[in-house]
Amino acid sequence: MNLNFMQFIEVNKTYEFELIDEIDFFSSEKYYILSDPFKRKHLLNSKLYQKYNYNIGSKINCHVDKINCQGRVYIEPEHPIYKVGNFYDFNFLRKDTIRNKRGDLKNVLIFEDLLGNEVYSYVTVLDFFNNFKTLKVNAKVIKIKKAKIYIELSN
Repeated sequence: MNLNFMQFIEVNKTYEFELIDEIDFFSSEKYYILSDPFKRKHLLNSKLYQKYNYNIGSKINCHVDKINCQGRVYIEPEHPIYKVGNFYDFNFLRKDTIRNKRGDLKNVLIFEDLLGNEVYSYVTVLDFFNNFKTLKVNAKVIKIKKAKIYIELSN
């Protein structure tokens, strides 16, 4: 096989995928099977994207976040409402302190998006966090990962 003619997905690019099937793993986890433009198959946890209302045959634009050393491709479907870099209104739910992946405690303000999902804004200034009382904010979407929206507030 001549590798010069093979086409590969590239990191930080967006491609149109087709949802070709949904499968169950061990009866507890469901995954979408997506086909990329080069006809390679990818799995996507369907539970995370339930509210996106995908169906078999749906065309889904996905951003390629990374490709690990084993060749596993990490993709994030475009959100049906929110786009990174744009500003939107969010309703405040509560304050919380959570532990991130590294085990560090982080102050977070939690809001709600139009689909009823929680939206996180990490706060580094303790006074801002402690005195936050605004019920609605207009904030910039800075990241969407595994269907979770992260926003930036101006403090």
